[in-house]
Amino acid sequence: MLFRSSINELWERFNSTLTMEKLDVALTLSRRLLDQQSFVESVVVSEQVVQLAQELNDPRIQGEGWFRVGICCFALERWNESADAYLKSVPFFLGESDETTAANAIRHAVDGLNQLGQYEEIVRICKDGASYAEMANNDHLLGELLSAHASALIELDREAEAIAILESARIVWRRHEQVARVIDTDARLSECFEAKGEDEKAYALMKSAYELAVSTDSKKMIAHQGLRMGRAHTIHDNFEAAEAVLLRSIDLATRHDDWRIAAQGKAWLATSYRQSGRIPEALEMAKAAVLLFEAVNQTDLYECLFAASEIQLSAPPHETDWLIRSADLLVQRFIDDGRPDPLALDVALAQVTKWECQIRIGQFQGLPENSCELVTPQCSVENPDYIRWQNRMTLIELESLAVAQKWEELRDRARHLTVTGVHGKYSAWDASVYCILAKAQKHLGEPSAGSLAMAAAIYDAVGEQELSAQMRDEAIHAGLRERVPEFI
Repeated sequence: MLFRSSINELWERFNSTLTMEKLDVALTLSRRLLDQQSFVESVVVSEQVVQLAQELNDPRIQGEGWFRVGICCFALERWNESADAYLKSVPFFLGESDETTAANAIRHAVDGLNQLGQYEEIVRICKDGASYAEMANNDHLLGELLSAHASALIELDREAEAIAILESARIVWRRHEQVARVIDTDARLSECFEAKGEDEKAYALMKSAYELAVSTDSKKMIAHQGLRMGRAHTIHDNFEAAEAVLLRSIDLATRHDDWRIAAQGKAWLATSYRQSGRIPEALEMAKAAVLLFEAVNQTDLYECLFAASEIQLSAPPHETDWLIRSADLLVQRFIDDGRPDPLALDVALAQVTKWECQIRIGQFQGLPENSCELVTPQCSVENPDYIRWQNRMTLIELESLAVAQKWEELRDRARHLTVTGVHGKYSAWDASVYCILAKAQKHLGEPSAGSLAMAAAIYDAVGEQELSAQMRDEAIHAGLRERVPEFI
């Protein structure tokens, strides 16, 4: 019998038998290959199943063949082929009046499309899948497809449409007492109402979801939902309540070695501390969060990572190691995820802070040659933060020219920036430009005392007395060297 045959025996029979028997052998062989995770070979045999079933006019087996191709391609991370194969199986199952398997195929196709970010397509197929699940009276698949539909709408920033879908999903999950799914649905509903600006309704839903999680006594559920509740408390300035909920989540997650939840909890607690003015506690908690994110390689939670890194970037100048590490995590996650531009300015400021730290400790290697590695925000030129980023970025570019020893280019660009009136009244930024100009002049053998003296005067005018004194001493030394070099 086929099920007792070895893989080698099945291959021999597959290559030597006629169509009818060959189909039976192919079905058994593809299943056996699938079971032993030989996905590439299983795809080949499963495609043969489809072809043989077509020759024998067996739609049921054609559908099963495509379904197996979908399974294998997903395991091989061939997302597009996987989704396509699953969707090809649907008409064959419908032709056999098997709406349950058709809906299940669509549900699996969603997984591949999610990997590709094809949310519009997910919305389209989930509508069909939900109708098939309803026809089959399969509430589990119906709930899954409604939830997937809503998730895609949220990704498309269509929260208003997602609300009705989520409410339908909630009815299904409550009917079957799927408490975890009810909690998750309520939390997502809360996020949708928050996006619409209906904060009170969002807060009430999140609170309801948390209380339901506590009533289950599930430690994992309480820890996970506590993160969401803590964030909601923080948004509403209920900092004491946020601290209590988040500390409980962190404790539960730590006791169960769920470091992903613990990292998230520390990130949000850091945000709560910062917003309530507890800066030292915020900084220490942000450090702990960044350390955990690194340790477990869980930087996929961009918003939580950003919360931790944002506070980290408020650290004093001597905290260079933490500043660089947190900025690296934040920037890389932003680039990997292709996040929307509204966040780009904050990330760009973090990126500049990292380079400034590297310059301070002598580790700056210049700007990356590949411009794709730079986060460049597109903002209004009147935006003060954007102007600040531009000015700081200009200094980084000048330092990059110094690293490359392009002294003439550096001198010419710095001179252009020192033209009186470019920025109105002088600022510490102008003093920095004069310092960099002096560096270029020194390397070119040109007088630099005047530039250093200007830097000293500007620092003095803006209240940077320590830097002013340092530049004054350097100006005097440079002046003496330039006038009587033999005595220096």
